Amino acid sequence: MERLWFSITDEFGLWSQISFEFEARLPLRNLIWKGGITQTAQFVSQLNAHVVVNEPVPEDATSLLHIYLVALNDSESDTRKAEVRARAKAWSIRQKSPWLIVLVTNSEPPTQGPKFLNMRTTLLDRLRSDIGRKDSDHVVHLQHKQVESWNALFLAIRDQTVQGLEARTSVLGDEIRRMDANRMLPGWNYCKFFVTKERLADLYAALELWDAALAQYDELEAVYEQLPQAQSAWFTEFGASDDFTDLLNVHKKPYRQQLARNTITQFDFCVYLCGQQLRLLVEMKRYAEVVQRAQRLIDGLGAKMHNVSPMFRAAWTYSTCMNVVEICEGVQLAQDDATVRVLAVAKAEFLASARRQLDVLGTMCGRLPAGYLKRSNTRELTQDSESKASEPNLEPISNPVLAEALASDARFDQVYVRTCEQATQYYLDSGRKRFAQVMQGDIAQLHICRERWANAIRVLRPLIPETGDLNVMDVHLAEQQAVCERRLGHTTTCLLLVQRLISSARFLDSSAQSSYANMLEELAHEVPVSQYSTVLFRVGDIAVDYDSTSIAVNIHVQSDVPAALDVQRVEAVLVAGDNDAQQLEIVIDAHNVTLEPGSTRVALTTDSVSCAGRFEVQSVHIFVGNVEFRIPVSNANYRRFVRLNAHPAAPIIELRACANSLVVNIQPLVPIDSMRLWVHDAQSQSVFDDQCMVPEGYR
Repeated sequence: MERLWFSITDEFGLWSQISFEFEARLPLRNLIWKGGITQTAQFVSQLNAHVVVNEPVPEDATSLLHIYLVALNDSESDTRKAEVRARAKAWSIRQKSPWLIVLVTNSEPPTQGPKFLNMRTTLLDRLRSDIGRKDSDHVVHLQHKQVESWNALFLAIRDQTVQGLEARTSVLGDEIRRMDANRMLPGWNYCKFFVTKERLADLYAALELWDAALAQYDELEAVYEQLPQAQSAWFTEFGASDDFTDLLNVHKKPYRQQLARNTITQFDFCVYLCGQQLRLLVEMKRYAEVVQRAQRLIDGLGAKMHNVSPMFRAAWTYSTCMNVVEICEGVQLAQDDATVRVLAVAKAEFLASARRQLDVLGTMCGRLPAGYLKRSNTRELTQDSESKASEPNLEPISNPVLAEALASDARFDQVYVRTCEQATQYYLDSGRKRFAQVMQGDIAQLHICRERWANAIRVLRPLIPETGDLNVMDVHLAEQQAVCERRLGHTTTCLLLVQRLISSARFLDSSAQSSYANMLEELAHEVPVSQYSTVLFRVGDIAVDYDSTSIAVNIHVQSDVPAALDVQRVEAVLVAGDNDAQQLEIVIDAHNVTLEPGSTRVALTTDSVSCAGRFEVQSVHIFVGNVEFRIPVSNANYRRFVRLNAHPAAPIIELRACANSLVVNIQPLVPIDSMRLWVHDAQSQSVFDDQCMVPEGYR
């Protein structure tokens, strides 16, 4: 932004008397001027200007008004008065920009000469006469102890300032139109056109007419993009040499001097032009457009870096993304402002892009563990970076944070994790929980590759839902956690994760499915004895078969395990009766069963059915190693029954009450010496006592 100055020449030591009051009335406010190419009236709420006394105005600044302070009084000789007036006139002649001569006194202007016809000539009138009639309004009188005089002085300063700004704008506008009209002629120079048009933009910016200033830079960008074939002639080279970006610092390099000398590189020019645009957009609080233009710069310059090393490209992209995040973090907005969410999304995306550049740089410099990128979401790792992975410190990095990170694994991990954590927080702030999970998963992946299992588990556990189905992202995170739990010997937790992974096999490839099936069987033998409800197995059709010696209940077990599973025992619990106190429970089982993927028919047998009836199938239990997988079959809303007849080999027993005895009629179908008889009442008390006559062998 161009700085504006009031240049004051004080040859009489007057500034010390008026400086406090003069500077207290700055900046100038509420100016109306007809500036710009359109010549429309524009309101300037505030004009900030600095004051320099008896010193030249800086080269990169513009003088709004030159002020000459004069002191005259009646006590001085006529020769002295004439000398002072002559010095003031000579000074006015040398001025090229707007000027003002101020006669400073403590009272009314002193008189000059004798009375003639009741008329007196003041020194102010004589001074104006010496300067010239057409410039008489450039000479004012200041009685520095009177407020009205100060108001009159600053009214004159305002008028001269506005006139000077309008004249300067008009001159610049004419020059810009002339150069623009010659654009297609041979020898036309874009850099000179840029410098001229930027002067007008600086003038608008100094007046805080941000839209008008931005329009000048947008027009310059449009001209640059319209003539791509001439770009090589305007700039010395592409010249990408500085990977440390500070977009809002337009004075980082002598950009303007290089433009004026036609020595600026194309890379520096694009950075400078974007920086000027972003600076104006920040002033206008158009933050959404700030991030859009910054992304356009990254994409545009990145596409032009054909002959630039991949390491420089990644370092520059990282620095630029982080710089944009810093710009956005400096924004103060109300929490209910809609821009808050837009900026949160933008910061998260820029941080994610910076993280991807760390992937590239870490691989090239050997800071990322081997195999990390096999499971990451990075798409920007080129063949060049892969081929140079064994060459650490390929070229110097000017970004101090990045250079320090690439110097050691520990520091690299700190920067990497911090970048991912920042992106995670901004994704959560913007409501993008899945994107936040991706960042957290990448942190966990780095911990895993470094064999920091406990750190990885702390990151992963909050990310995976405790209940319900897993989606594809959850499966990826659960795989990572299973690796860590297994490494730390947490077999029980690992077994639960493996079950959930197998139940989500549609998101796994065939090799992963087979691996988890084998792991399930291994973990089942490693964990302590325990029981689990599982969704890996389901009960299908149930049928009953009879033969001359046994009863078989055929249960079709549906297994989601993608490989054959050796099971030590499968059992089903059958219950007859509705009253819990009078229920008859029968357990039927089968040993050494192999459950194939899909449906497997398992024949469960028992010798416990001594009477016919309807039995409810309550649950099925599958025993693998030390684990009992429980499959609920019936519940309050859905009950499954089977009809069982008496066991073909069971004896028929008839109980008949007589007067003082209980007659038991037994028709054995098996040898009598292999049978025992127990009779109990409703209270589970034995009916037989010491006085009962029970044949030997039946008690």
